[in-house]
Order: sequence, then structure tokens, then C-alpha cells
Amino acid sequence: MDATSLDFPDESFDLVVSHIFGHETTQRGLPKWLGEAWRVLKPGGVAFHVDVPNQTGYLKLAEQVMSEWQVRFNGEPFWMGWANANLKQIMLDHGVPEDALFVEHIKRGEGGLWFCHGARKPQAK
Repeated sequence: MDATSLDFPDESFDLVVSHIFGHETTQRGLPKWLGEAWRVLKPGGVAFHVDVPNQTGYLKLAEQVMSEWQVRFNGEPFWMGWANANLKQIMLDHGVPEDALFVEHIKRGEGGLWFCHGARKPQAK
């Protein structure tokens, strides 16, 4: 199914997860599927997205050059769109309350750096 236009009713799922999907998505598609993930999430549910940690604001210069290399020579045409995306702002634009979201790098063990973002949908009042 096309993640930018899901065929599920609003508030269908308690958990929405993506793993290494953002950097495989066009700049146009990225906000759409993040919006769809939020739309299909039930109140109290969690959206959790994990991807490669190549957001330019978190990288040293040498790592930024490597990201550019990925685009040019490693068949990663959407890599820089992902790297330059402001995921916090995209989620805010789709109605995610700021106090419900998280956007951070998580390091686990040797070389285990991941970029994680998502939110818990507030309960209906």
C-alpha cells in the first residue's frame, strides 16, 4: 500500500512503526507518510520511526561529505532530502502537539547510532 495515502480509517492503530524508511522516500512523500502515520494512530497510540542518523545538523563535516557521497555514488537519491528534513516541523505541521513528540539520536553500543522520531497521540478529551 502507498504509505503516502493509506487505505485505513482514521485512528486505526495503537502503534505505527517505520524502520529505515525515511531516507528511501522523496522529499514530497516524506511529509505525506508522516501525516498518514499520525492520521491512522489511535489516541494514546505511539508512532515510532527509526532511521539512519544522517541529519546534517548532527553530523561533523566529514560525515556530511560522506552523506553527499552516498547520493552521488551509492544509489541513494533521496538521502539528502532526508538529511535536510526538519522532522519536528513536519510533525508539528500535521497536528502533532509539541509536547507529544520526540526527535533525537540514540546511541547504543559501538557504532549503534540511530535517528528516532515520533509521538504519542494524546487521549481524546
